[in-house]
Amino acid sequence: MERDENVARQFNAFLKHTGGKCPIIAYIEPVLPAVKCIIEHRLASGVAHWATYQGSEVGSHFVGYQMGERTPQARKESLGPGGVKFKSTLDWDEIPRPENALPLDAPIEHIIGMPPESIALIKESGLFFYSFLAFDDGRVDPVTYLETFGERWIPGLLSEEDASLYPHVRRRHAEKALAGRDEAYREAREFIRKHFEEARPYGISGSGVAWFQGASITGQRRWDHELAVGNLQVQTAMLRGVSRQHGIPFIIYSAPWGYTPEGYFGLKIDPETPFGKLLNFPTYTGGKPEHLLERQWYHAWFSGSAAVVIEDAFLHLFKRGKDKDTFELGRMAPTFQRLNRLAFESSFDRGTPYRPAAILMDERHGWQVPQSPDSGLMMERRKIWGIWDFTDADVMVDNFFGAIYPGYERAGAYGDGYGDLAHTPYGDSFDVLMSNAGAGALSQYPVLFIVGQPALTAELKERLERYVSQGGTLVLNMSQVAFEWQEFLGVAFSPKHNAAYTALGALRVSDYSEWLSPRLLLPERRFRYTRLEATDAEVLALTEQGDPLVLRHGRGNGQVYLVTAHFAQEISGQHRPDGLLNIARHLIGHLLSPHQKMRVRGPDLHYMVNETAEGLSMMLLNDRSDRWNGWITFPGLGEASAKEWYEEERLHIHRAGGDLSVRFDIPAYSIRLLSVGECARRSEPPS
Repeated sequence: MERDENVARQFNAFLKHTGGKCPIIAYIEPVLPAVKCIIEHRLASGVAHWATYQGSEVGSHFVGYQMGERTPQARKESLGPGGVKFKSTLDWDEIPRPENALPLDAPIEHIIGMPPESIALIKESGLFFYSFLAFDDGRVDPVTYLETFGERWIPGLLSEEDASLYPHVRRRHAEKALAGRDEAYREAREFIRKHFEEARPYGISGSGVAWFQGASITGQRRWDHELAVGNLQVQTAMLRGVSRQHGIPFIIYSAPWGYTPEGYFGLKIDPETPFGKLLNFPTYTGGKPEHLLERQWYHAWFSGSAAVVIEDAFLHLFKRGKDKDTFELGRMAPTFQRLNRLAFESSFDRGTPYRPAAILMDERHGWQVPQSPDSGLMMERRKIWGIWDFTDADVMVDNFFGAIYPGYERAGAYGDGYGDLAHTPYGDSFDVLMSNAGAGALSQYPVLFIVGQPALTAELKERLERYVSQGGTLVLNMSQVAFEWQEFLGVAFSPKHNAAYTALGALRVSDYSEWLSPRLLLPERRFRYTRLEATDAEVLALTEQGDPLVLRHGRGNGQVYLVTAHFAQEISGQHRPDGLLNIARHLIGHLLSPHQKMRVRGPDLHYMVNETAEGLSMMLLNDRSDRWNGWITFPGLGEASAKEWYEEERLHIHRAGGDLSVRFDIPAYSIRLLSVGECARRSEPPS
């Protein structure tokens, strides 16, 4: 444990050294000329990641590595990085390397033992350093070794294990059938705990949602997570929820992985880079387009991370120069530099993420973010914990995320980036907590949505009642509650109401909903609902039969909302883009509206709002293939000043009724960065 405490202290020293700013760090794979190049060009706040094979010299050789079978013939016929066949014209055994280097068909091994020359270069460059080193090789204590770099290094991830968790649970199920989610979750907990005890990484590299529970299982002081494929908004909402639920900082490891239109997992790289040629990638083998990479980087930075690590930066930042021994900046280098200047060098204050709502999911959920090139079939193939078919409660998770991040289930498919980041009617307004979140974590959010079906324990009910009595707004549906909850909800159930009574066959059917004030008639797909009587609760919406559909009950300083529709979704129990009922979508907007710091007049937009000491910071991301034109309004900030930082464009501002409105015309796949308040006033150029 002492080693972990040393690393925690070192990370705290790094945070102090960076002054609370979020450096954008270019993580470099073990290709030595790339490290030499990044140092020579002095990219602001970049990283010199230096991992070598034993005996390899500084800056002298490319270090290649082999994926697939290890025989020379099999290597030439196997798939390389990105699922691309190696070209027969390149003999990997002929790549120059010292005689005592490990053979190229051996597994990759990041080792401790940097040559003195590399340490000197890193110190001289002033770059930040992200360590991806083995911490228990029996030769050198890594903390003692890395202290050589002072405050310029971050102790980093050790391993990528997310893909092994679900297969592990499935194997255990095949050996002896697991009774249900409780047993699956116990198996997962033991797997995670054992992994951490053996390897002691400082986070998990990977996109597996189940790993978000690892922080509570292992008591980590910091959580690192790779954002690769799958919708990034869902994953950062979960990651930020981990941070706020457990009071720990987090780092985002931003990966360029994606899919080609043919369905191969791969990268987009500049074919003119020496690294692309070395690895034999054909032109643009797949992966994320450059405009998506830029928006992914900005989204990760603005999400509240302590640092953003850019994976495989050498694939985008550098290309070969005029001769084979020189290197130049590539097309993406200016994008990296601009973000770094904004994040670390400019006076722009990113602030603290403002998220007025939390989604509470079952800690045993076993759900996974959709990510498939064949997204049309993904919903049929996915299983809970990789074992069981989705229940209606699990489909509700799909449908709720589909309502707040439309098209999110297409992320990772088709190669165009659609769904990785999604424009939304509610903005990025949500964090995701697990059902084991304490009262302190819940109290950070004025609105709390229960999504899926957490276990209805007396302890959970007590926490939720306390949350409401202290001023929170809680949203439930009838299929999530039990008979004992009726007083809390201000309703009277049928004496028959129990778990069996809420089975599909016992529920009434409707295809119409009516919000009462102001009156709003909403056509719906057919849905089932539970008939009940309002006692102390106020009825806000009705079915076509006149039965209560949405009710509100005041409790203490807060209120609890109840939706009587079965998991607030249509009758089919299948995911579809509009699977959540229209009345449920209206309720989300109705409850978020009083807490929103800005309002959008125009098409839906992907926007993020952060609070600063002197006002607000906003990021606007146009995730569409066409221009976005509209107004952003800030209620009550009519006297505030505003400044745009991304393009430094002159703003079209309108002030009326105590509100400030700013007009934007944002090109396809572009970004705008806005500060509003006294901080912006001081930064405004003289008129």
